[in-house]
Amino acid sequence: MDWSFGLVNTDNKYLTAEKFMGKVGCTTAKFGIKQIWFLENKGDDSGAVAFRGNTGKYLAVHDEDNGKVDGTAEQGDEKSFFLIEAQPDGRWLIKSQKSGKYLGGSGESLTCFITEAAADRYWSVHLAMHPQAAIRGVKSKKYWGLAESGGAPIIQCKQDLPWGDDATINVIPHVGTVQFQAANGGYFHPDGSLGDDDADTHFTVDFKDSEVAFKSTTKNHYISVLNPSSPIKCPTKSSAGPDERFVMEDSWPQVSFKSVKVGKYMSRKGGVEIAANATTVTDEEIFQLEPQADDTWLIKSSITREFAHGEFMKAEDGSINASGGDAGVEPLDINKFQIEFVGDSKVAIKHGGMYVKQKMNKQFALAGTEVNEDTTFVMEIVNRPTLALRGKYGFVGLLDSGMAKCNSSGATMFSMTHNGAGYTITGWKTAGDGTVTGNIAGSDEVYEIQLLKESKMAISYNGKFLCGKQTGEVEFTGDAINEATSWEY
Repeated sequence: MDWSFGLVNTDNKYLTAEKFMGKVGCTTAKFGIKQIWFLENKGDDSGAVAFRGNTGKYLAVHDEDNGKVDGTAEQGDEKSFFLIEAQPDGRWLIKSQKSGKYLGGSGESLTCFITEAAADRYWSVHLAMHPQAAIRGVKSKKYWGLAESGGAPIIQCKQDLPWGDDATINVIPHVGTVQFQAANGGYFHPDGSLGDDDADTHFTVDFKDSEVAFKSTTKNHYISVLNPSSPIKCPTKSSAGPDERFVMEDSWPQVSFKSVKVGKYMSRKGGVEIAANATTVTDEEIFQLEPQADDTWLIKSSITREFAHGEFMKAEDGSINASGGDAGVEPLDINKFQIEFVGDSKVAIKHGGMYVKQKMNKQFALAGTEVNEDTTFVMEIVNRPTLALRGKYGFVGLLDSGMAKCNSSGATMFSMTHNGAGYTITGWKTAGDGTVTGNIAGSDEVYEIQLLKESKMAISYNGKFLCGKQTGEVEFTGDAINEATSWEY
């Protein structure tokens, strides 16, 4: 997962990058596109990083004599590399790797000119990544997932794969802290319980390269993995070792495929053979879709005895099965499929010009030449019980009036359910001009969803795509799938 965030100084103002002359400063308390920075590792053993702004240019110490800072550097410029010194309270000191001096100041007077950790050199971090993630333990190599202990919901770190809705964690950002919300809506507490949103549910983030640790703001102890069968909790660790370090990963879409012809789910219960023979969705009926650069998809099935990280579908000699191995970093053509969205949540799966077709024994072959009931499936997204959308201008949030806006710094989480023909998003209601309100009780509008590359989707209603405008309006007025109608989910 790419790290993106805002940096807030001691005056509670965000570090901002302007296109004009590459100016940077801390002049606003609002968090928008100009205030988002992306972290890039230098790629050596120094631990140095670069901060890329929304302009595509990098933060740099432009003039070492006076410590002047701007945002005009190109990638790889030695003046653009910094060292992060994470503090016990979660704040950062940011030091120029070249000069050894700290970044700080106020207003437009930002400098890297002093070697002391003065009060105005401390920065709070406001994460700006998509809030839905998979979280993996560094030592255990297992993923967080919703579980149960003694009848009470908990989070365990024991899943080989982040599989199903219980493995999707909402990482809710605040200035300097984050909260963790499980699939049941409960917030993670330091004692391992899941409950209400309160002061006990905030954690600071300790960065170390691509790894992170999370420390309770009330207990001052880190989240730790004691053993796979126990809940994660904050026992007594005041420093972060291997048991306290995690990696946050993108949460790929996971779906089920129900055969239109027989009304049963595609399943790999029989081993490597895939057949439409299941009446309910378990792990064996869930398939992960991984988009490729050439507009194809890898389709991963659940873990097997041989492949603890799942096994991919493959098409070979006209047959379809789940014996495609781990597909590697460079998937073969036999692992790549096209998915055609044909309306009413139905899809057709294609490879080499032929469609995946159901045979009489309910297994599948590459034998279809057209889209019909033999070659179509109702596809349901199963690992998004709540939906957070980010577009070109920011996250989809709600104004006090209930009107949806698309330039929010934080996401509003909407419940999403599938009803066979499409999706309902709780509270959404479309006005005659296409504008969306997000707090209408009892709304039952049905939306069509198409999955795109880069963890994005297009949402349509009455033939129009959901479109975000720079001024913040969210409307079903789009005529085609493009940058304004593509939403990271």
